[in-house]
Amino acid sequence: MKKFHLLLLVMLAINNANAQGCLPEGISFQSQIQVDSFQFNYPGCTVIEGDVFINGPDIINLNGLSVVKSIKGDLDLSCVDYLANLVGLHNLTSIGGFLGFHNTYLSDFTGLNSLDSIGDGLSIGCFANSSIVCNNPFLQNLTGLEALAYIGGNLYIADCQSLTNINALSALTYVGGIIILGNPNLTSLAGLENIDGGTISELTIESNSSLTLCNMSSICNYLSSPGGEVNIYGNSNGCTTPAEIASACGISIPCLPYGNYYFINQTDVDSFEVNYLGCHEIAGNVLIGQPEDLFSSGISNISNLNGLLNIHSISGSLNIRFLQGLFALSGLDSLNSVGGYIEIYSNDSLYNLMGLNNLSSIGDDLILESNPYLKSLTGLEGLTSIGGGLKVSYCDTLNSLMGLENLIAVGGSLKIQSNQNLISLTGLESLTSLGGDLSIGYKYGYYGGNASLTSLAGLNNISAGSINNLVIAYNQSLSSCEAQSICDYLVSPNGTVTISLNAPGCNSPEEVEAACLTSIESMIRDKEISIYPNPGKDFLIISTPNEVCLDYVVIYNQTGKKVQQGKPVNNTLDISKLQPGMYIIELVTDQGKVREKLIVN
Repeated sequence: MKKFHLLLLVMLAINNANAQGCLPEGISFQSQIQVDSFQFNYPGCTVIEGDVFINGPDIINLNGLSVVKSIKGDLDLSCVDYLANLVGLHNLTSIGGFLGFHNTYLSDFTGLNSLDSIGDGLSIGCFANSSIVCNNPFLQNLTGLEALAYIGGNLYIADCQSLTNINALSALTYVGGIIILGNPNLTSLAGLENIDGGTISELTIESNSSLTLCNMSSICNYLSSPGGEVNIYGNSNGCTTPAEIASACGISIPCLPYGNYYFINQTDVDSFEVNYLGCHEIAGNVLIGQPEDLFSSGISNISNLNGLLNIHSISGSLNIRFLQGLFALSGLDSLNSVGGYIEIYSNDSLYNLMGLNNLSSIGDDLILESNPYLKSLTGLEGLTSIGGGLKVSYCDTLNSLMGLENLIAVGGSLKIQSNQNLISLTGLESLTSLGGDLSIGYKYGYYGGNASLTSLAGLNNISAGSINNLVIAYNQSLSSCEAQSICDYLVSPNGTVTISLNAPGCNSPEEVEAACLTSIESMIRDKEISIYPNPGKDFLIISTPNEVCLDYVVIYNQTGKKVQQGKPVNNTLDISKLQPGMYIIELVTDQGKVREKLIVN
């Protein structure tokens, strides 16, 4: 293969030595006249050094470009509705960037018969570092690409409604990756058989509803020792899973080094141990249920996950979505860590999260959304840390967050939104730190609120300094917001504060601050902690019961700025340096924090 690449470079060098370079800034052809006059305007120009754009609606032929032998940049054709073929590019042998087609009415690529190499790819309306064939409703085959041997980017063939075969690619020996998806009339991958499997960095074969023949030698070689991602689902029998293709190849496949695993039906779950013998540590992503592009084809029939009992860890993400008939997650009982995010979304029968009991850490977000019958978070008792955010939304039968009682840290935002029967936040008492926003409800709309929530008890132990922005909005029954973390945050906020459209008592920052002071005064009375004289001038006497240990005292001014911190000496605190005015004095004890107003004369 190295010899081939060396020979290709030598040939290109010889060709370029005999050619004249021009247009380093590139050129755009927006009319037939510009195409026709190219040789007159740029005499002797056979190698275009920049990018070339052909996008004129009246362009019907490319004959004026017949002298072009090489384009060092990209070649992009789009919105050329009347261009019947690519004759005129018949001397073009190489493209240094990508070749792009978008919204064309070509039935094939006749005219590109001399093209043997594309540096980045063949792109038809998609991303740049790819060889892409898509959005061409009349493209029936790839005739015209018979000389194409090298594609430096991905071979990406997508959404070609009339494409029946890709046989013209049989000269292709090198690609950066293969991505073939959404071609409903494609039945075979014949044409890819001569690609060196070792050059492939990604294999995606998805949602080609008639595709039954996938066991090309290049595909088989890659699956026997994959060097990148594998994404195979939604095709016809013979091409539905990596294991099915491997069986047709006469090989067994290893535990995939980069994933991804798709469990779309019960058979996929039940056969996992047979298809991936000894595969316990998943080095990629796992999807259980329906990918979004297949959702319209029906709900998955998965009713249990027992075939996954020996999965210990997932280094990527875990998606569980669009399931009916799965009541719990039993079968994932050995899973102890997920390196990416977990999203449990739109499962119409899921009742609890039993089966995740051994899960102790999640590297990224935990998202629980649109699970209408999820009554509890039982099953998450082993979870102590979430690397990303925690979002619980549209789980309308959930009435508390019990199951999260051992969760200590959330690395991102905490968002509790639109859970209509959530009564309390009980279950979050162990949570001490966030790494983002705290949102209870949604500041932009009624439907983001938690209609039945009455109190923020459960949030008391979050460090206020770990909260960025604070949102408490559209929770129409919420009247008690004076959780310790909220009170602490309002004294010295780290970001924006939105408190509105809740029940009276929790309709503004001022209402919550007043409730915080009332609550703190009650706590002081209950603990028999005394601060006097108040108003004071030069010193304060602070006394606490024997069972309460005073660690230190913090004094804040009216803007929330810390102006003094220290520990009383012999129960006496010097305040002589404070200017006259109103302050908040905070006593930090071994049993929590208490605050009250302090007047300095």
